Amino acid sequence: MILDSYEHVAELLLHISSMAMTYSKVGRYLKKTRLLAWELVLLLLADWEGLVKFGTLFPQHGGNVAVRLQFNFLRRSALVSEEVVTMPKTKPLKRECKKDSKEPDYFIGHPRRKLARDHLPSKREVLSYLRFLRNDALRQFTCCIGEVSNTVRSFWETNGFPSILLRNVSRKVKSLQQQLDAARKHKSSAKSQRFKDSLDELFDISHAEIDDQIANDPQRSAFWKKQQCAGEPLLFGKLIDKATHDAEQPKENPAEQPDEIPPTIESTVEPTIDDCEGSEKGNDSDFALQASPALARKKAKRIAVLNSVVVENLDREKVSNRGAVGLVASVASALGQDVKNLSLSKSTSCRRRKQILDSVKASYDRNKALTVHFDGKQLLQNRSKREKIAVVVTGNGIPEQILAAEFIEDGTGRTIAEFVYKCLQDWDLTGTIKVKSYDTAKVNSGIRNGAAAILDKLLGRKLLDFPCRHHIYELILSCAFRVCFPGKTTAPDEVLFKPFRDQWHYLDHTEYEPYEGDAITADDKQRLQSIFEELLQKNYIRRDYEELLQLGLMCVSDECNYSFRIPGATHHARWMSKAIYCLKMYLLRGQYPGEDGFPEQLKRFVTFILKVYLEGWYKAPLATSAPRNDLEFLEKLDNYPDREIGEATYAKMVTHLWYLSDINIGLAFFDPKVSDETKKEMFSRLTIKRDRRDSHKLVKFGKIYNVAEYVSQNTLDFFNILRISTSFLFLDPASWPTNEHFIEGQQLCESLSVINDCAERAISICSTYNNVGPKSDCEKSELIIAVAKNRREQNNSSKKSVGDYVAQQNETQ
Repeated sequence: MILDSYEHVAELLLHISSMAMTYSKVGRYLKKTRLLAWELVLLLLADWEGLVKFGTLFPQHGGNVAVRLQFNFLRRSALVSEEVVTMPKTKPLKRECKKDSKEPDYFIGHPRRKLARDHLPSKREVLSYLRFLRNDALRQFTCCIGEVSNTVRSFWETNGFPSILLRNVSRKVKSLQQQLDAARKHKSSAKSQRFKDSLDELFDISHAEIDDQIANDPQRSAFWKKQQCAGEPLLFGKLIDKATHDAEQPKENPAEQPDEIPPTIESTVEPTIDDCEGSEKGNDSDFALQASPALARKKAKRIAVLNSVVVENLDREKVSNRGAVGLVASVASALGQDVKNLSLSKSTSCRRRKQILDSVKASYDRNKALTVHFDGKQLLQNRSKREKIAVVVTGNGIPEQILAAEFIEDGTGRTIAEFVYKCLQDWDLTGTIKVKSYDTAKVNSGIRNGAAAILDKLLGRKLLDFPCRHHIYELILSCAFRVCFPGKTTAPDEVLFKPFRDQWHYLDHTEYEPYEGDAITADDKQRLQSIFEELLQKNYIRRDYEELLQLGLMCVSDECNYSFRIPGATHHARWMSKAIYCLKMYLLRGQYPGEDGFPEQLKRFVTFILKVYLEGWYKAPLATSAPRNDLEFLEKLDNYPDREIGEATYAKMVTHLWYLSDINIGLAFFDPKVSDETKKEMFSRLTIKRDRRDSHKLVKFGKIYNVAEYVSQNTLDFFNILRISTSFLFLDPASWPTNEHFIEGQQLCESLSVINDCAERAISICSTYNNVGPKSDCEKSELIIAVAKNRREQNNSSKKSVGDYVAQQNETQ
């Protein structure tokens, strides 16, 4: 644009002042539009008195014709006196702006100032608008591409048609312009003619899943199907047949009905007549866009092959986003599908994981969520180790659900508590959580700076503390192991087990010897055999739980059909390896004698495992029996014949009497194996006041193994936190099983989780998929949630299991 008259200057000033831009924005606007002498106009808009500075700035713009014209305009308008600024002599203008030719372009015709609003733009209209911005408005090519892309995409979105990302629209516009430039070099070629014929087709920037996203709008869906078949853009006003529309509308009061039904899509907007340069002179009908018969190609519907089930299984098998594209494309091609018709990209997998997370959040029953579990582990991120925390929720009758698994800044109790609190807020669970479960490490269980204590402060209320009972029993086993095999830990792996693992393939696994000795009598063997056989009837998620029971049964039974499994990991973090390896070495002691003194040490440890440990460990998940089982376990340790092991393990257990506290002892009211007389005594002690920290003294100094002795007035907090009615306590305990409030409370307490295995499983998934999939922490968390969901709902990879799961997911979708 050239400021070749006073009217143009006045036009420019009025236009800029109407835009209400700031001083700095005006400068950027004038630079962007390549207007000449923008500094002068900027001074005028910023401050009228600033024109005095014009005398000092003017010499820098000598030779600019536009400056002279604007100066004359200001002087004639009496805005500036002749004394303020002295007009110096100027040189002729060095750079002349490019004037657009009045001749229409062979391919796209005249340039268009605007896009029509009554239909989606065609390729020709997009190129015409781009030509106007480049040649007439004197814009840079990159700016023109961005403005055209933004205008076209905004028009699609405004009319309710989902489109691709803006950067992808820009790529398509740039590619279309490159095709036009190539066609201009050889106008007479057949390829250029085909390109010219295709310019009347729709400039398609539709989203890959547009059919699914507009499925709820029948009018837009019908219009889009017609648009795909037509090829060239269709008018919005022809979308609805008025007669058909009136026939489908319910009959109402004629007085209330309007005379005309407005179209749903922006057909109420009057179509803009395309302004073309040179339209004032002569008749341009020869160059107008004709509705020439374009190649009406029916666009095939794209198949969304990467649905939620496919993405879950690909993530479970550790297939990356790039690998998923190649794998699915190859399989689809082998099945006879055209890869071009598939909705297949790396970003599709990310969107599917997000949709899986949103669907899980929407369908999750927040009223039944009771316990929040959290656990952490140091994992590699960018070649350095950082703490990763997994947060899981369990509840009454609902499966465990991972909320998030992300890296945190540090492993302090406050950081962990804040992350857990944030996850509960994201899932809207802050009001329904009643219990928190964690490992007994100091960072979690500290009285002041522990994550559990800080989480209570963040929530503004007290939660029940249920530390992991498996972790407590793990500490007891490690203590007994160190008594039998003294020595310091010098490596991440247990050195004692490595020689046995190396010689495993040279041993005869069918020749094993059961337990022999007076420490376990025949009656004890028979009792333990019945207990182990009963426990083996249950289904265990982890196979090493089942393997430990099988090895125990092989030790106490003369006839057993179980076989050995190959030894696994020996590192200290896998605490069950101590029990499993020692039982295997004892059963094969005839072929693996070990060093001097080793058989006696091994027998001491195996005796403790069989006689005391296994039964207590497998009963640990029972919530209502937790107080009674802990007292019975303490009594066994106190009376254990091997005093060295008994005293060491007893002292360790006394420091973990979480379930004998005067609050958690409330679980015993719902224990069916606690006698009615004991429950009466428990009720009578609800009026006794006692310090919360005195519970462990009853065991440590008094060695009292009666559940009722641990009840106090503080036990009522247990019922208040879980919102269990206490009306049944005033009745005879014999009638409690038929009382409605007691039944509800018992079902609630039995559903509580007193072990933290679910958080450990989540951390295990994090370790397995740490170097797989997306690098973003948020996207990696979505992947872990998708994998955990697939593992829970699709137990194995058999054809029947996968088919049932796919059918179930298709029904829900």
